Amino acid sequence: AYTVGEIWDIDPRWVGPRKFDGLMNYPFRTATLDFFGRRSTSASQFGHAVEHLLSAYPREHVYAQFNPLGSHDTERTLNQCGEDVQRMKLALLFQFTYVGAPSIYYGDEVGLTGGKDPDCRRAFPWNESVWNAELRDFVKLLVAIRKGHPALRRGDFKPLYHHDRDGVYVFLRKHDHNEHDVLLVAINNSDSTVIRNIPTTHSGWATGAWARDLISGKRFAIDNHFVANLRLPARSGMILTAQ
Repeated sequence: AYTVGEIWDIDPRWVGPRKFDGLMNYPFRTATLDFFGRRSTSASQFGHAVEHLLSAYPREHVYAQFNPLGSHDTERTLNQCGEDVQRMKLALLFQFTYVGAPSIYYGDEVGLTGGKDPDCRRAFPWNESVWNAELRDFVKLLVAIRKGHPALRRGDFKPLYHHDRDGVYVFLRKHDHNEHDVLLVAINNSDSTVIRNIPTTHSGWATGAWARDLISGKRFAIDNHFVANLRLPARSGMILTAQ
């Protein structure tokens, strides 16, 4: 059985033997939506917040955290993103490639809006014509990618790059016991296209190989420990795997 406690702040006293396996990780929600949704923090501030989350508990409990973007007690995720679906997609991309258990609050996957409680508890809109099909398909894709790659569920999390100038945040997920299950996640949170040589440190990817984006299917050359000339359109992200 998996036990989770509704504790809103970072508090290691609540996890461990005869306690909870994980907690409702609202600090994760705050950090993620501050960067991708409200855009009130920089890439470096977000990077520091993530490092703090990763070090807040013993590893087994970090990986057992319940990671929500929305819940019955908070404004809807899309509202927190200024009703900008692209911002929400970036938050979801990070949620599903981060450690812990991603949680989708009913209706968020189809773009349901709502303010503070009780507005966030509206009935689910069963009329499919009002659903945001693009958002729902994106969530389904993220679920499939996470299910298909144990590295996203149990692998190490290694930050590789972030810079306030370009709003890019890059990290690596690597499975402990499968050297081929390595994913590099690159997210551009800015309003401009960014072209960068992205480091592949710790990936084991060889020069001459290719990296393929699991979202778009595009391929990029790996050269001298970098993904060369990676073009990240404004407010977009990629999940790269070596071929």
